[in-house]
Amino acid sequence: MKKIGFDGYAFGGWPVEDGRFLYELLKYTANLMPKDMPKYAMGVGKPEDIVYCVKLGYNMFDCVIPTREARNNRLYEFKTNFFRKLKKLDNKGKFYQYVRVRNLKYKDDKSPISKNCDCYACRNFSKSDIYKLFKNKDKESIRLTTIHNLKFYSHLMERLQKDN
Repeated sequence: MKKIGFDGYAFGGWPVEDGRFLYELLKYTANLMPKDMPKYAMGVGKPEDIVYCVKLGYNMFDCVIPTREARNNRLYEFKTNFFRKLKKLDNKGKFYQYVRVRNLKYKDDKSPISKNCDCYACRNFSKSDIYKLFKNKDKESIRLTTIHNLKFYSHLMERLQKDN
């Protein structure tokens, strides 16, 4: 494939077997790809897996995880202020947590999904607003939570590019 001279290389398709992410296989494959070419990890979407793959040289990803998680009440939040230097982005997922905004405890919570996020949803809606939208089966709830999760991923990629 190197002799053909592609503009970039891809590997993946959700590289998981028996529920285990195939770290060693992604590492092996990354080492086969030219160092100066784009590397696309197909189907990789958990934040900790992206961190691992970026360290291997992968720089493009796609996955349904951010949008599917948003529809299913799993919103991502950095554990500390993203804009301050985090001590460590690791592939164990310790740098983020989930906010489940449909939980009853958020019914009257006027805070944003994440105080450390600058997305449209966090700037204009509270957890209680989104809780009510979900409760009323309003599709706007899905749009807003998707916007939030995609912004989380944008921030993650910005951070990884800065650190590497």
